[in-house]
Amino acid sequence: MNNIDDIDVHEPIEMHLEPLRAPAEGGERVARAARRPREVVFALMPAFNIASFGASLGPMRKANCISGRELYRWQVASLDGKAVRSSSGILVHADVAIDAVANPDLVLVCSGDDVENHIHEGCLRWLRRLAKRNVVLGGIDTGACLLAKSGVLRGYKCTTQWDHRDSLIEDHPEVVVTTGVCVFDRDRITCAGGDAPGDLMMNFIAREHGHHLAAAIAEQLVRDRIRGTRDVQRRPLVQHIGTGQPRLVDAVQLMEANLEEPLPVEQIAELVGLSRRQLERLFRRHLKCVPSRYYLRVRLAKAHHLLRQTSHSIMSIALSAGFVSASHFSKAYKDLFGYPPRDERRPDHVHADIGFA
Repeated sequence: MNNIDDIDVHEPIEMHLEPLRAPAEGGERVARAARRPREVVFALMPAFNIASFGASLGPMRKANCISGRELYRWQVASLDGKAVRSSSGILVHADVAIDAVANPDLVLVCSGDDVENHIHEGCLRWLRRLAKRNVVLGGIDTGACLLAKSGVLRGYKCTTQWDHRDSLIEDHPEVVVTTGVCVFDRDRITCAGGDAPGDLMMNFIAREHGHHLAAAIAEQLVRDRIRGTRDVQRRPLVQHIGTGQPRLVDAVQLMEANLEEPLPVEQIAELVGLSRRQLERLFRRHLKCVPSRYYLRVRLAKAHHLLRQTSHSIMSIALSAGFVSASHFSKAYKDLFGYPPRDERRPDHVHADIGFA
């Protein structure tokens, strides 16, 4: 199965760079200082998330400042060497075209919500060539989707922005997709969007230069802690429920984990240690609907994402969301969103805001 909830990967990343030395004084394992700066390339895809890009850049800049040495050197690459427009409309200058990148130690692919519309065959070939050269490859925000498309994540664990996780799982069963904030697996590193790229790079720096440097960077960036591979992405829904209703949270997580073959509400109630009536009261009080209605919305939310992010048939998507017939799926979809699922793929269509999940 590739849709596991979280995998903790604590082993040092195999970067084919300087090996880890024996534990230093005090017991902390630190990497041997590099004789030359690590060469890092940010491969910006059209409509990339500029906030995620900035979050990944900041820790390296601080590492250089705090250490007083040039530990990291970076450049920006684009498909053609020209400036790249972010999803917010800001143009970012590129230093080089991807094909002209020479001898990188780490390549980070940065993309955004519209990643499925910016898949470039030349970029996929480039990533495959880098993999053959044992270059460490990373995906920021939805960058893992491009890495998976190129084939360089086969057999690896990874993560991506939570609302693209379902489509990544559906399109690439050969990849283990987690809900982690960031994931390190051998020579592949991936993270979600938002602040997660900062966590990814601070963990990367800690593995190379020790946790003291990473902690100093976090303090400079006004971060109260560095999230690691044990931390999972928190969906807005879970934030809304909070930690005061653990059985309600457990019930929702059971629903989200069982979409293709939905569980009966009675079974969900039993699994979380409640009667059906008690579970219904919790849902009405905190989510303003009965469990069956909420479960239906979760399943339709998954279908909504798959319709927008994949080219799978409507029937295939219906089955993935737990519907046994296209007609039942179409009716339920129209009842919730106000239009049939086929309209979701019309170029001129205004997409509905699903509000959660």
